[in-house]
Amino acid sequence: MVPYVGIYSADTNTALRTKNFELCMRDHGYAQAKLPFCTGDKAKAAEKRARLPQNRARVMHITQASCYVHKPDGTPFLYTPEANA
Repeated sequence: MVPYVGIYSADTNTALRTKNFELCMRDHGYAQAKLPFCTGDKAKAAEKRARLPQNRARVMHITQASCYVHKPDGTPFLYTPEANA
């Protein structure tokens, strides 16, 4: 009788693929940023704006005032208050 060994798959290139992605993004001028979760009045304004149709061609700007909320579908939404607000 032969013992059941089972079959599994593992992606042995995950770490290399992740590093390649990070290097590519850096080479194209992107940098990783950590943002706080929106609270208070910013959270209300962010949630309101997250429900509006979004212009995907708009360049996002991150400032010291930026934060994020979760949209109803669970995806994150970057919120940066307008300069004149």
